[in-house]
Amino acid sequence: MDELTKEKLINSLKDVHGFVSMQIPIWLIVPLILVIAAVIVYIYLKNKKKDESDIRPLNEKIIEKLKELEQVSDSKVFYEKYSELLKSYLDFRFSISILDKTTKEIETVLTKIKNLETSSSHNLIKCLERADLAKFAKKSFSGEDKLEDLSKSLEIIQIIESQFIIETDEEEEDL
Repeated sequence: MDELTKEKLINSLKDVHGFVSMQIPIWLIVPLILVIAAVIVYIYLKNKKKDESDIRPLNEKIIEKLKELEQVSDSKVFYEKYSELLKSYLDFRFSISILDKTTKEIETVLTKIKNLETSSSHNLIKCLERADLAKFAKKSFSGEDKLEDLSKSLEIIQIIESQFIIETDEEEEDL
């Protein structure tokens, strides 16, 4: 095809339709915006009510979930949840990012907490190490071992909570 034929072909091509202006009437836009806003407010309020339904402190929720673990029979599942809950509790109680740390890193962090008893820290680390064995080395533990770890950790949490309440009361008296 030569240049002249190409040029004629290009010039002969025309739009099927001309430019069409799309104007949406304002009487249609305003109600649409109001409906979208109403849906957003409804979703926000619905989620807010869910959050307010359980107003207990996080430490109480964690303790309750730990107690519920008695029903879990599979060692790996038990220790995965157990480890996550213990780390969540420590994260909450001491305001230290612990969830992403290894057991050895947690041990280092716990030794730096001045008011935490050494025995409590040591027992928590033993519980986390046992959880690591179940999670990563696929070691299976008996139901008695799991219950022992569970009761030991609940006991340690009670000790920490009592220390925390006493410390908070002493700080308020100093003010």
